Amino acid sequence: MKRSFIAYAVALVALSASMAGCNGGGDPTPSPTVTSSSPGASPSVSASPSPSPSPLVSIPAEAMQQTPEGAVAFVKYYFDQVNRAYQTPDSNVLPPLGDPGCLSCAALQSNAAEYVSLNQRFASQAVEITEASVQGSSGPGQMNVAIQLHQFPAAVVDHTGNVVSTKDDATVNRTVAVVWKGDRWFVFDIG
Repeated sequence: MKRSFIAYAVALVALSASMAGCNGGGDPTPSPTVTSSSPGASPSVSASPSPSPSPLVSIPAEAMQQTPEGAVAFVKYYFDQVNRAYQTPDSNVLPPLGDPGCLSCAALQSNAAEYVSLNQRFASQAVEITEASVQGSSGPGQMNVAIQLHQFPAAVVDHTGNVVSTKDDATVNRTVAVVWKGDRWFVFDIG
């Protein structure tokens, strides 16, 4: 596996830009609902049911708030889950956190599924958000979170611990669009 997380993300940004505004796709079968402790949460942006986190996903309370701070906390949580999906590996962690039309989310999920199928994993943390701030809204119930994402130099190992590939140290700036559906945030796009 020779592609790096950052290189894959850069390719997806180009694809996402060419499909700007595309956010189609049907909702997956809903799983048990996670309730929000947010008082006075705004109504849903979408009338259709939203996918809910699986029982394996426990979103922290601060990331369940429909506020700019909640959006930032959710984006940080999402990338913590990317690390979990890549280090465990686990292909069930990311799907409940992204909007069904999020192409970047699908690519990250594809990487996690590939690690599972090859019985490989990251030996250490893959990425870390070093800076994050809300850069405004692109519509009702949406927030754009500007992040600086650091990819660690890391080894991908097989089930016996042998190194099968390495990832280069890299830092990139991205904007993560999140959308509030039902009672929580979903990653809408990483561009």
